[in-house]
Amino acid sequence: MGDTAGRMADEIVVGRVEGGRVAAATLEVGAQRIERAQGDEISVRAGGYLVRVRLAASVIVGEVVDGAWGEVARHRLAALFADAAPGDHVHVRISGAALGTGDVVALRVQRNADSFTALRAACGTDERSAMAALTHAEASANAHVAEADRVAAAAAAREERLRVTPHPPWSRLTILLALAAPSVAGLAALEASGWHVAIPQGREAAGTWALAAGLGGAAMIAWSTRHELPLLHQVGVKRPDATRQLLFLLQILVSLIAMAMASGRSRPGATNHLPAAGLIVACFVPAVAALIGALRGFASVRGIWPVERAAKVTPPPPPRTWGVIDGVVAGSGDPVLTATTTRTARLVGSGRGGWSWDEVAVATTAAPVFRVEASGWHADVHTGGLMWAAPPIWQPRGDRRVIHAIAAIRPGDRVRVLARTGDAGDTSLRASGPESLFVIAGSPSAFLRRALRPPLVIAAYVALVVASALAS
Repeated sequence: MGDTAGRMADEIVVGRVEGGRVAAATLEVGAQRIERAQGDEISVRAGGYLVRVRLAASVIVGEVVDGAWGEVARHRLAALFADAAPGDHVHVRISGAALGTGDVVALRVQRNADSFTALRAACGTDERSAMAALTHAEASANAHVAEADRVAAAAAAREERLRVTPHPPWSRLTILLALAAPSVAGLAALEASGWHVAIPQGREAAGTWALAAGLGGAAMIAWSTRHELPLLHQVGVKRPDATRQLLFLLQILVSLIAMAMASGRSRPGATNHLPAAGLIVACFVPAVAALIGALRGFASVRGIWPVERAAKVTPPPPPRTWGVIDGVVAGSGDPVLTATTTRTARLVGSGRGGWSWDEVAVATTAAPVFRVEASGWHADVHTGGLMWAAPPIWQPRGDRRVIHAIAAIRPGDRVRVLARTGDAGDTSLRASGPESLFVIAGSPSAFLRRALRPPLVIAAYVALVVASALAS
């Protein structure tokens, strides 16, 4: 307890209460509840010193007594309700906390100048048991706080995932194929004269079944197109985003070939493997689409990994140092970096019977310079040649055929900057060559999860169809 006056510190005080009383409790008698509170300061004799401590009843380790009033009337909590005492035979429940003269107490206090304020208090039969009770109460409280923090962090992470997970509206073509595939599969089931494991028997039924699998693969390809978004952007460089129109057209052609193959006859007396082969052929193009999507996803995220691998630099960084600086974009107002991906459905044909394709355009904007603040230090980031990434968020507009995904880094966003610092006294960060300046908002694992979601969904569909073919 020999802390310097005026300095804030936590201390442990163990002793006997010699004056004052602090209590708060609730008496429950049937449906009746009575609440009482008393005092906010006690005097504790500890090590030859008399210490005056301010405390609230809420920091005292609580207790509960339950029984007939005659059995609990002498308890220190019952003293608050002497004027409202029921008959000795009446069952009561008293919950709360109290400290008064004669109690042995252990307190964690905060000292400020000459005053003490209790942060946690527990009493016992002697100083050793009081200290044990205090230690147990603090451990329990810390565990509760840690669990609450974990739950809050998990909820915040879940909300952030929902916020940045793309939920683009489905195109009419995707909806049509998603309805057509199970409908054709149902038609195959009606045409079947029997079943061989997972493939319906009969030439027409087997061919229709293969067509259903092909249409399902086409629906997967059409669906994944709107989920593929460019993740890494470079200021001053346009990277066109190729669509999957060619794969989609190829899948429609292959679906017809698979239907013809599955409907074929084998030689007399030989086992007919054509239905299973037709199913596998129907999934060839979706398998290629899944592979291309996975490779593109890894390629788009690979440019972000240098930010993860580079050493972290503590501000202010040494001159001419290559490393990562964690900071916050300073200022307020409009985003300093934006990339708008626009997918516009272009109609092919006329009237309501026209088909639509998604045409993609990516437009980027960047402030010439923006400031990043980190631990009292700041850097002016010049955006020429800058490579950056931020989670893209879908923002549908009034016209369902025009949808936008906007990736932006705004003032107040936490970012990781990978750069080579300048000479001593120079707080500007510039791109000195290819891939020499990165600004990342978000984690590479989140970007990778976003990039791999479409190909993994397609791969799961392909695996299901191929497994059913092999089982037959």
